Amino acid sequence: MRASAAFAYSVKTPGWVDWFNDRRLLEPISTIPPAEAEAA
Repeated sequence: MRASAAFAYSVKTPGWVDWFNDRRLLEPISTIPPAEAEAA
């Protein structure tokens, strides 16, 4: 893997993980983000 590709993964992966864990909408729980579901 080239250094530029590795850098791109290292920059984009944390943003995707943040979106997946905290901001994506979960239809089975009334389309609210997971962080809100855990707080409720």
